[in-house]
Amino acid sequence: MSIIYNILISVLMMALTLVVIHIPGIVLAHLIIPKNDKDKYFWIIAPFLGISITILVLQSLVYLDIPLRISVFPYFLVAVICAGYIFFKHRNDIPKIPRTLYLFSLAVLLIHGIGFLGMGANNYIGHGWTDQYTYVTVAQFLMDKPFSTGYEDVGNEPYLVGAIVWKIDRIGLPVLNGLVAVLGNVNAKTAYGSVSLLSPFLTFLVVWLISCRVIRGKWEQYGAALSASLIQGFAMIHLGNFFSHSVAVPFLLLWPLVIENAIQTDEKKNIIMGIILLSGVYAIYAEFLPILIILALSALFWNILQKGKVIQSSIAIFLILAGGFLVNFGYIVNSISVMARGITMNPGWNTIYPYASKVEGLGYLWFGYSGPLLGSKWIIFAVNFVSILLTLLAFVGLINIFRKQKNILSLSILILAIFPVIIISQPEPFYYQFFKMLRTVVPLLVIGLWSILTDFWTDEPKGVSVNTTHIDALHKTVRLFPSFVLISLLLSSVVLTGYLAALSIPSIGKNRSGVMLVSTEELLDTYSYLEGERNKDFIISVSHPLQLGWIAYHGRNNRLYFFNNRFGGHNLDELTTVKFSFNDPSKFPSSAKKIIIGEEYPKITPASLSENLMAVVQNRERPPGYNALSDFNLMGKELELLIYSKSELEKNITLNFDADPDLHDTVNQHIIELNVEKGRFQEPIRIELENKKNVSVPLSISPGLSVIKLRRILPENCTLNNPDVSSEFLVNISQMEIIGER
Repeated sequence: MSIIYNILISVLMMALTLVVIHIPGIVLAHLIIPKNDKDKYFWIIAPFLGISITILVLQSLVYLDIPLRISVFPYFLVAVICAGYIFFKHRNDIPKIPRTLYLFSLAVLLIHGIGFLGMGANNYIGHGWTDQYTYVTVAQFLMDKPFSTGYEDVGNEPYLVGAIVWKIDRIGLPVLNGLVAVLGNVNAKTAYGSVSLLSPFLTFLVVWLISCRVIRGKWEQYGAALSASLIQGFAMIHLGNFFSHSVAVPFLLLWPLVIENAIQTDEKKNIIMGIILLSGVYAIYAEFLPILIILALSALFWNILQKGKVIQSSIAIFLILAGGFLVNFGYIVNSISVMARGITMNPGWNTIYPYASKVEGLGYLWFGYSGPLLGSKWIIFAVNFVSILLTLLAFVGLINIFRKQKNILSLSILILAIFPVIIISQPEPFYYQFFKMLRTVVPLLVIGLWSILTDFWTDEPKGVSVNTTHIDALHKTVRLFPSFVLISLLLSSVVLTGYLAALSIPSIGKNRSGVMLVSTEELLDTYSYLEGERNKDFIISVSHPLQLGWIAYHGRNNRLYFFNNRFGGHNLDELTTVKFSFNDPSKFPSSAKKIIIGEEYPKITPASLSENLMAVVQNRERPPGYNALSDFNLMGKELELLIYSKSELEKNITLNFDADPDLHDTVNQHIIELNVEKGRFQEPIRIELENKKNVSVPLSISPGLSVIKLRRILPENCTLNNPDVSSEFLVNISQMEIIGER
């Protein structure tokens, strides 16, 4: 029953999302697509226009402090009325839906959405990266709160903290996410999955449109579009929760066609269409704006060389670029820092794709993985070797397309495809940006591959007589080999992308740490419970910041309290000097219910004490060069332990922990000084240790907050084995335990 419910709610959310983008899109497509072009691409451009105008209107209202819950229904009502009028009065002007094209696009959705269907829209997290948490909280914020909401307005809704941090960033897609959520009467997380799946849906449509221009044969064009929209490197963008990036990709691929139409025709409607589409992709992913400008200027230069018309084409490009940038007036200032981030070198980012600078990165691009998990060095070699060949053939195919056509489209897709090469050629390579861009353009590489292999033996335009004697002499197997390669690539993409999508389901994606971290049965039950509660007080005891972030989100309709300074990817101490009530133990209500997820650190026993006591280690840090995090969970040479007691009476407890002097020289001795800095006064306790040893310290805990500080003191004549290690382990907090009276 559960799987049927998951599939049903997922299908309904996907249907709602498609309807939501098509209704305003049909209105705009009817108004601004030239009459002669409607049969060519009406139903392909309509969803792009719907997304763009929706974001443009609603984001502008958001900046005017109007939450989406207020603006969505009037906006959508106007769109429905306009669409209804067009269908009744101008039905003959609307082309028929291309059924084959849309059936294939729905098949692409189904394959990419296997995990979405299996988990259900309300629990879907992709592969569980932290980006989803950020996007969902921003979308929920835009739904519920005025844009001007600041830290002082957070109260006991801690999820707002991250949303306030990121509200000045790219909020275009969270606006669309919020629209779908409001119309579906669900939360932003439930709407997230269906909006993210617009990426493969739209990519299939636009790649098919490009294929019709560069590949011969109806079914070859469909095959190229299917293969490009299902290729693993592209699929991992939305599965890895790169929300804005994933939906911006099809807009980027559409851009060469938009610019070509605007430059080469006298239709002013094409300029208006370009302005609206540019405003959309700019709001979704501003990092692409410099690329869009380069492509537009390259197209302008090429058109002038070929056809002249300097003034006409220059005006068209200027109006599109200026209009698309300026029409989203509220985002202009904030977008500058977002664009700058795209050309910023952050060494930490290079760890996200450690394989980006290696050949195995191409294996991830074409087959979803290349590495030791394949089990055999020969299989790894085969994957890497084939990936290199496919990449080289793909670039040869794109160059060949330009050689034959020499038009704006073929030039633009070639320039776009070599952008990753430009990035990696820098004196200081940007490996993170390189691999993200490589994943962005891999659908174009697939087009290049299909283009060269479908015409591998005959490469002449239709209508030209070709001597096929030498081709007929080839063995049938040899003649069919290029087709075999393309069909194999398509089938492998279907299977492997379906498998990668299925990894979003915990029972399948056990090796995906993000999935297993935030989608355990315990957490899913907690999310559901908190969503069903209203105006209750809860004290949350969770060690992992991302788990705590999601609990804070799902408990947003209640009053939440917790000790942790870090949650959902943010450190409160680094954000602001504002003291949040949800993080202030003096404001914790004694009547609040305590929710524990996983193991508590420190552990609190017995259960009767755990219900009334909460403890957290506040200043965890990892000493440089030390990776045994399972043993010494991010500790340093000083520790602050916060203990909050809901009881009205003092409690006698025993604090147990393991100390470890292993980083010292032959003098295996160290001293721990324990001070109660807040709470019931107790004399400082000095503990001298030799070798690894368990420590038990009796303490009295008063009602409310107690702050206990432990500090390591090195004895005289004691030196460190590694002078480069600036901090040392104090205690093993995975073994720390608070024991009360039974």
